[in-house]
Amino acid sequence: MINKKMMQEMQKNIEKKIMESQSFEVEAESGAGLVKVIIRGNSTIKELKIDDSLLSEDKEIMEDLISAAVNKGLKDIEVKKQEHMGGLNS
Repeated sequence: MINKKMMQEMQKNIEKKIMESQSFEVEAESGAGLVKVIIRGNSTIKELKIDDSLLSEDKEIMEDLISAAVNKGLKDIEVKKQEHMGGLNS
């Protein structure tokens, strides 16, 4: 049976895991590294790098590569946070 103290401890652990996950970062890329992005645990972009060779390409190609890198980064950060939250008993 779960008592009040156990519930408070579980809540404290959840809050700690959430705070820890906010400091996570992942790097994702697309176009064989022509576009690189670093996504933070709060799902914001920390950094976006575009290779100079892409600047002479069609706008649509650049947009597609940026979208692909950002979407991969967002997916990867969510996976990392879920894995971290899965360890609540640790």
